[in-house]
Amino acid sequence: MMASQLYTYAFNISPVENRRLCINGTPWIWHLLEECVENEWEYWSVVIGLISIVCFLFAALPQIYVACRNGKVDQALSVGFLLCWVAGDLTNLTGCILTNQLPIQTLTAVSYVNMDIILISQFVYYRLKNQKMMKCSKSLKNFCVTWILMCITLCIVLPCQLLRRKHDQISAMERGNNSLDMIEMSGFVCGYISCVFYLGSRFPQLYKNVTMQFLLYGQHKERQHALLEVEPLLEGEDVA
Repeated sequence: MMASQLYTYAFNISPVENRRLCINGTPWIWHLLEECVENEWEYWSVVIGLISIVCFLFAALPQIYVACRNGKVDQALSVGFLLCWVAGDLTNLTGCILTNQLPIQTLTAVSYVNMDIILISQFVYYRLKNQKMMKCSKSLKNFCVTWILMCITLCIVLPCQLLRRKHDQISAMERGNNSLDMIEMSGFVCGYISCVFYLGSRFPQLYKNVTMQFLLYGQHKERQHALLEVEPLLEGEDVA
């Protein structure tokens, strides 16, 4: 929860009155994040935080590009990692909605879900293609493209509807804070569950990486052993 929200709840100040408190703050930060920034340290802290969000949003793009080039994303990524990561992003988005977070937080959560949709679609596409479970790769490609477009459209429509209803939700909070306590508590629980999914998602990927290394090491040893067996035969043929 943001500092301005804590101040509002602690002193029972309405959102309209709360907007009048930030007189010397930076306007664009106040309208975007509802944070009253009045000095340079706070200003650059917010700017660096926003840069961090942008970096996280585009962190998956190199992975998507490499996966399109080599077509082996199904061999590199663990299914458990993808499922935990998607579950973490979905619970994060649910928590943002239930706790009525700022629009930029909700849009960031939606962007994370969009990236997950693209990664999962790539994973499924190349898994089916590499295993040759479908004869017509063109039909499979069209299916994945349609799936991505449908999911992205849904993720665009959803935040637009949330932004339209934000004013009504604030009014509802002013009329009955007690009735929304359970909803907000559910949102906070979703946030904790999201954190657990994020932390646990690394272990399936680490396990897959270790098993792949052992597999590659075993294959390398087998090749060396086969070469050692073939070399004496080749030398015997040369002598003959």
